[in-house]
Amino acid sequence: CKIVADAVTQNKTIVTLKLARNFIGISGGAALGEMLRINRSLEVLNVANNNIRSQGVSQLADGLSGNKTLKNLDVGGNGISIVGICLLLARCKECQWSSQQLS
Repeated sequence: CKIVADAVTQNKTIVTLKLARNFIGISGGAALGEMLRINRSLEVLNVANNNIRSQGVSQLADGLSGNKTLKNLDVGGNGISIVGICLLLARCKECQWSSQQLS
């Protein structure tokens, strides 16, 4: 997942990235968080069913700071605790997305 995240980081044309069911785990969540911090074109990110867990979603959420382009984030089926969900929701609110969908 790190290779994909690195490739998408500076990409200006990819708007949808579907990585569902790829077993990216916690380290994949961290790599995608780094990518989201920089990327300014991605609108849809699907990382459902990847065993990201709360640790990985925490790092993914950190990457949302300042990201104004992401509109749809699917993190379903990742074994995320209520604390992880609350953290993710707080980041979404901080980003002030105009129309976002979190699932």
